[in-house]
Amino acid sequence: MTDGNGIKPPRFPLVRFRDIKPSDEPFYVVDGILPQEALVVVWGPPKCGKSFFVVDLVMHVTLAWKYRERHVEGGPVLYIACEGERGIYNRLEAFRRHRLAGKAADPPFYLLATSLNLVSECPQLLRYRSPNHRAKVRRHRPRHPEPQYRRLGKSRRRYERLHQRRRLPA
Repeated sequence: MTDGNGIKPPRFPLVRFRDIKPSDEPFYVVDGILPQEALVVVWGPPKCGKSFFVVDLVMHVTLAWKYRERHVEGGPVLYIACEGERGIYNRLEAFRRHRLAGKAADPPFYLLATSLNLVSECPQLLRYRSPNHRAKVRRHRPRHPEPQYRRLGKSRRRYERLHQRRRLPA
């Protein structure tokens, strides 16, 4: 692209010190939680509520509602569900019934639900796997695995103790 005089503008425009002005654009979509220009990772043990937290958070964004007394810059949301894509429909329907009951709302929320299997879709990743990969995985499994409900209970209790120790808001 060129300007009106046929001159191509520089790729990296330099700004003089006297011309630098602070930005008044919001830095966070949800104050203190969700930055506007960043990658956000939500992690935790299985079945601890990660998806419920994220669905609640992004629905507040798409509806421009305050989130736990924090300011929200509302706007459209694209939710890409690559894992547990069947359950996302139930979570969104639950939100609709409990938070939007009796309201005619069609927020700018868009869902892309797809399964993602990088092993089958990116075979070049397999060449980096060691030949005895399965043996290593088997060797690290516990001999007497606990029932899943006990493991989840312990994880939840550890999480709650950490919360209490650091006095983090719930």
